[in-house]
Amino acid sequence: MKYENEQKETKDNGFTLIEVLVSLMLVALALVSAARAIVFALDTSRKSIIRFTMVLEMENCRNGLLAKPFDSIDLADGEYTRHEGEITLNWQIESLSPELKRIGLSVSYKVHKKKIYFFISKFINNQGEKND
Repeated sequence: MKYENEQKETKDNGFTLIEVLVSLMLVALALVSAARAIVFALDTSRKSIIRFTMVLEMENCRNGLLAKPFDSIDLADGEYTRHEGEITLNWQIESLSPELKRIGLSVSYKVHKKKIYFFISKFINNQGEKND
């Protein structure tokens, strides 16, 4: 009788192999889910920084072009390119009339690209803007 009670006590101590494996699987599943969420957050953050940098470079270029006099040689018709590290700025200047020019400005970084159009008037600077 004493032997049976000792045997029952040893059976109740500890976890079975199945319980340990199930708990390890649950922990592994939670870690994989957390890792995926972290990777997604880092990728989203990286893309946001890239977009912000592209828009900043585009606005700097746009403001620089708008600050120039209408008849400046820098605003002559043609296509221009400037490289800022890994970012490439392209702009095309087209005279629509003697008093109005349209500028298409695009910025690219690897596979990302953004483009805007804006106008320069001889009489009123920054006449209008059109996003593409």
